[in-house]
Amino acid sequence: MKKILYFFLFATLLGCGVASNLQSSAKGSGWYPVSMKPSQVETDGSVFYSQKLDDTEYIEVYYDSSLYEDGSYYYNQLMASYGWTPSGGDMMTASAYASRPSYSALHISVKRGVAIYMHPDAEYRVFRVARRLY
Repeated sequence: MKKILYFFLFATLLGCGVASNLQSSAKGSGWYPVSMKPSQVETDGSVFYSQKLDDTEYIEVYYDSSLYEDGSYYYNQLMASYGWTPSGGDMMTASAYASRPSYSALHISVKRGVAIYMHPDAEYRVFRVARRLY
């Protein structure tokens, strides 16, 4: 019985941790990664991911073709947050403390209003993040 109680307590705390990380993305310049299969990503303009921010707001992620031109700008911001710097062409230079963003993941920045999906084959696509009220 104790094990079941501990499991539910752990699951509840884990759920609160996920919401607080996304909430910190709304206030800071960080990125919140969400594991996602490529088949779950839609490019027809429909909402393919939504998540609660707090009791009054939630976010929706969808494709917006107006972001196409600025895609590399947001990609460079994502890579910079992991310690990488563009060094000309398609090359990136890493600092000693650099890591790589997760592939097969949607990296969300609520403050910037964008999300970047990193395909497993190292390609990326930029999406719009919209804040909505309940």
